[in-house]
Amino acid sequence: MPARIAVLVLNFGGPERYEDVESFLFNLFKDSKVIRLPFNFMQKPFARFVAHLRAPKIIAQYKQTGGPSPLNEWTRKQVKGLQTRLPEYRFYMGFSYMPPFITDVMVEIKKDAPEFVIVLPLYPQYSNTTTGSGFADIQAFLKQQPLPSTFHFIDHWYHNAKYLHALKLRIEQGARHFSEAPHIIFSAHSIPETYLKDGDPYIQHIEETVHLLTRDLNCVSGFNLAYQSKLGPVKWVGPSTADTIRSLGAEAVRRLLVCPISFVSDHIETLYEINVELRHIAKQAGVSEFRCTEGLNDLPPFLDALADVIEQAKMTFKLAT
Repeated sequence: MPARIAVLVLNFGGPERYEDVESFLFNLFKDSKVIRLPFNFMQKPFARFVAHLRAPKIIAQYKQTGGPSPLNEWTRKQVKGLQTRLPEYRFYMGFSYMPPFITDVMVEIKKDAPEFVIVLPLYPQYSNTTTGSGFADIQAFLKQQPLPSTFHFIDHWYHNAKYLHALKLRIEQGARHFSEAPHIIFSAHSIPETYLKDGDPYIQHIEETVHLLTRDLNCVSGFNLAYQSKLGPVKWVGPSTADTIRSLGAEAVRRLLVCPISFVSDHIETLYEINVELRHIAKQAGVSEFRCTEGLNDLPPFLDALADVIEQAKMTFKLAT
């Protein structure tokens, strides 16, 4: 018998084999919410060209981190942990750019016919490029194949107290490895500045997350907010994490802890971009102690936070007793 309430957990997805890297990049770059081109007919040719061009470089980066993306496996563990905590719900997992694709999972949900569906993106802060893209896939499916289920879309959950607690735990764990209290850089994935003009609230959500975290964060000596992972020639929101590290090095900051504030699982942007590329930049800048906080991954307090977000979302449904 199908569960009355289903939870669809959304994430990017990642290549689990080296031979999947190019198709992953193609799926990513053909999404106009991620890379916006002036004409629609340009999207797929552009995506195909850039994916083919970048795939060897990305594969080389994965090899330096010990293998392809662990993102899918972390997501599976997160969903398993949620199912254990909330056995009365039926959980589904859908990815934007690798199987199981969101639209394919929607077919499964339609077949199971739950009364209510909670959509939980694994992005604490809302952006049209992440949460918005996943929601668009679901809404496009529902337009073609309507479901009698009542849907609740969770826009963002960065303000959840249990989530903030889990992040603080990771920061405190990271700070213990330093000889003295480190300076912390909260590093978030950047977005093009033009997206802000369209009303994307992502940067505001990031800033509010940092504000909530730092109100009583006593294990660090100071903090900066910076942005990483920009792509292409357009202007992206800054300052960049790399430039911030160089500036702090010039100010004789010698102990740096980087917290990837917009990511909940370790993947290439933490394992390679921070732990390899930015570590090298920090060394060049004179930083003697450098560390990245461990991803939230399947940390029990983080899974408790996700369960709390789901339980709060359940309150929006009018459930007959």
